[in-house]
Amino acid sequence: MKLATKAAARASRDDKVLFHCTALTSLPAIRRVGLDPAVSKSSQQAVYLASDLSAAANYCYFSLDPAWHVILAVNLSHLSQDQLGPDDYELRDWLADRHREEGWSDCSWRQSLRRCGQVVCYAPVPPEKLVVVGAFYSGEDFAISKLQGGPIRLTEAVNFGENLLSAKITR
Repeated sequence: MKLATKAAARASRDDKVLFHCTALTSLPAIRRVGLDPAVSKSSQQAVYLASDLSAAANYCYFSLDPAWHVILAVNLSHLSQDQLGPDDYELRDWLADRHREEGWSDCSWRQSLRRCGQVVCYAPVPPEKLVVVGAFYSGEDFAISKLQGGPIRLTEAVNFGENLLSAKITR
């Protein structure tokens, strides 16, 4: 493979969009400080990101109470790649299903993204790099509604109340 082809392939991978699901009630804090691993409820004190919007949305079911959730998106190139790591949850299952002897922690974040479509980020994701791309209510059918007019930048949104999102959601 030529060097230019390798660089183009890497650039294509780095332009990948990753998704994170969170409760609507978390958005005011995320708007101020971004996605902060220090306040994460995860086992790794990291922000979990998925390459598939539906996979990210499935994490709303870790919360037992029905609630409004939003899907945030960030471009992989906006993340500090030395602060990315392999996903300890889905990657472990992926390796076990394929009877691999390597442990999830032996894998790079790139391997994790390629294999199970998920990574963790140990550094904060700044709010100006995040956009809201969809919303749904976890107590109803699992249909993610796209926002009319496209994504909303966190830094441009004035109010994250249910009324604003409900008005902008196409049903």
